[in-house]
Amino acid sequence: MRRLPLLALLLSLPAAGQVVTITAPPLFVLPNEGRNPAGQIEGIEGGAYTARATDVGAVYYNPAGLGLSRKSSVSAASAAYEWTFYSGEVGQVADTGSRISSNGRLFGFVIGAETLKSERLSLGFAIPTPVSWKPTLQLSGPVGTPGGAVDLLYSADGSYSDIVPTVAAGYALKPSLRVGASLGLSFLTLTQTQEAFAQAALGSGAGATQRTFRVDGTSYDLVLAGGLQWDLSPSVTLGIVAAAPGLALGGSTGLFAVESTATGAAFRSLSFRDPEAEFRVKHPARVSLGLSWRFARGEVEANAKYVAGVSPYELFSSQVTGGWTSGSGGAGSSGPVAFAPAHDERRSVTNVALGGRYDLTPKTSVHLGFFTAFSPVGEESVFTAVDVYGVSAGVSLNWAHLSGSLGFAYEWGNEAAPFRDDPEGTTPAGELGITSVHLLWGLTYKF
Repeated sequence: MRRLPLLALLLSLPAAGQVVTITAPPLFVLPNEGRNPAGQIEGIEGGAYTARATDVGAVYYNPAGLGLSRKSSVSAASAAYEWTFYSGEVGQVADTGSRISSNGRLFGFVIGAETLKSERLSLGFAIPTPVSWKPTLQLSGPVGTPGGAVDLLYSADGSYSDIVPTVAAGYALKPSLRVGASLGLSFLTLTQTQEAFAQAALGSGAGATQRTFRVDGTSYDLVLAGGLQWDLSPSVTLGIVAAAPGLALGGSTGLFAVESTATGAAFRSLSFRDPEAEFRVKHPARVSLGLSWRFARGEVEANAKYVAGVSPYELFSSQVTGGWTSGSGGAGSSGPVAFAPAHDERRSVTNVALGGRYDLTPKTSVHLGFFTAFSPVGEESVFTAVDVYGVSAGVSLNWAHLSGSLGFAYEWGNEAAPFRDDPEGTTPAGELGITSVHLLWGLTYKF
């Protein structure tokens, strides 16, 4: 169970001098898959492209779709800007934060069947960013606890992104049946800096505690996926994609932590640093199922995207020791500090995506989408749990060789208890909400 350790520490100051371990606080990170869908057209249709994926988008959504790619092409799609607003509440403390950023989403190229002089085979390369999260949040004010009011200051800032350069191949077994496979190298980067301060006049006397925690690392995984697209009729297509659990290649992170606590005449301080701590984020198995329907002036698709759970494992850990010092009444002592491993746990989730387009003219289309990105965060994880919902819309223009799109995606989510109650009643519960607006663009050139 995740708690707010800073307040619990302040309320247990008489025994604080015996602490010889230091732990990571809950991280203000959402690892949800399915947020901010990538792709020139895919992004403005909610990412519902398992059955219809083709060209560069197929490298990420379903490699079987490359079997439809006769022409070679290059494509770039991104969020020109992303406005994200965060609201947090712990006890009586409520505040907001916001950030404007630009995130890459999907860049790549396809070597089509005509270039390869093949009737059935196409190849592709793309650099998708399936997960991107750049939070910032500050909280300040009084927090009510059973022991009395505590003045709290809290700040969190960082990023969490997964960039996956991917090669893929698609093969048309026959015009109505295509298969494909992809291999990606995940560069998953986590950075987070948290600073917190609390002070109070409690029954045991006045006290204050301050903590700084920083993590900055990258985890490397190989991700293998395979897909199929089957035209059940001239207007209906079934798509399936399955990805195996990631194969770990390594990873490391820098860890930095400092805590200091004082009450009355007693004080205690802890310090720890490891520039090369072990770090790994596991990629779970995934299965996506899509069904699309084409009509005279457009098409629609519905997807179900299953993400498997992952049992608790060590997210980052260290064998390096730090040091602690404590003093009271003129006497002092010191000793080593061990870093307690931070854990991650994922529960299985099933997300949905709905999307489609309607052709206004032969060259102009409008697009709509809806998607979910439910939180996979389990009980033992240091990550934050917030379920996210989203809608998207946009317009595309198509010419003989060049096509482009412009649109937006709007996401929202609120979790009543991402900071969970301490069953002993010493830690208040809290809630967290996010709202994001993404301005999306994309360009593709077919040779």
